[in-house]
Amino acid sequence: ALDRAADFGAVLEEILEQSVETEATSAPEETIQQIVPEALPEPEPEIILMDTEGDYTYTVSSENTATITGYSGTDTELVIPDTLGGYPVTNIGYNAFRNCDTLTQVTIPASVSEASGNYWFEDCDNLTLIILEDGLQKIPNRAFANLKTNFTIELPETLTVIGEGAFYGCSGLTQVALPSALEKIDGSGFRDCKSLESIDIPDTVTEIWGWAFCNCDALTEISIPAGVTVPGDGNWFIDCDNLTSITLPEGLEVIGERAFAGTQLTTVTLPESLTTIGDSAFKNCAEITELAIPDSVTTIGEYAFAECYGLIGIEIPDSVETIGSYAFSF
Repeated sequence: ALDRAADFGAVLEEILEQSVETEATSAPEETIQQIVPEALPEPEPEIILMDTEGDYTYTVSSENTATITGYSGTDTELVIPDTLGGYPVTNIGYNAFRNCDTLTQVTIPASVSEASGNYWFEDCDNLTLIILEDGLQKIPNRAFANLKTNFTIELPETLTVIGEGAFYGCSGLTQVALPSALEKIDGSGFRDCKSLESIDIPDTVTEIWGWAFCNCDALTEISIPAGVTVPGDGNWFIDCDNLTSITLPEGLEVIGERAFAGTQLTTVTLPESLTTIGDSAFKNCAEITELAIPDSVTTIGEYAFAECYGLIGIEIPDSVETIGSYAFSF
């Protein structure tokens, strides 16, 4: 009996070994590839020098490029140098010019192409003219936030991204021309720009993130470009108190939550590509009287049209599968 058990154990072990070998040799190529670790990100350039020149402090990286880290001058009209210590200035660091209240005009040279530092000129209360030469690809987060005086800014044609809160709280900004290369307006990009009267968003823009134009009270009309199909987030134009007209492009699939809540929209034409109307998307749009929901829509979110007191007619197509709570409540 013991010999038979031993023979059975040997046979079972051989079967298991063959099974493991078969699984290893027949494993799909993609399964094998998935266990290969991803390449590590390239390390940040090392700082090899910290120095000063004139009113500027700066660092030099292992790539032999300079980053401005501070400014102690009192100039009113400033042209930032494109070299310091013989090194090309490619970047401006965190808070480098923050609270420089003597500045009224500033020119950023074409050599500045990076944007790793934030808060460049935040709270520079007397800036009236900002010139960004071609070369810069991204305006960093809160770079020009909280500028209160009326000012003009010239954006470079190389610009592709307006960073988060780049112009947050710029109550003195009345107009801005966005370049034709722009692709993304990040969250709160123009939030609380209460004097912004008009803005043309170029067709190259594919991403508009949350709160981008929140509380822009002077805006009366806006057109969303056709490249924007799904919002990066909601709250696009929430509480724009005088916004009466919007143009939504064919191709737009989702209107994000609270996108137009609290505006004065009178009529809205929804595109035939639309599938989702987000929560509170048109909440408290009291001036809308009629609305046609296209038969592409499958979802109407909670409170989507709540407090639309002027709404007297709406037709809900058979395509709608979900209507959230209080979607049409008064």
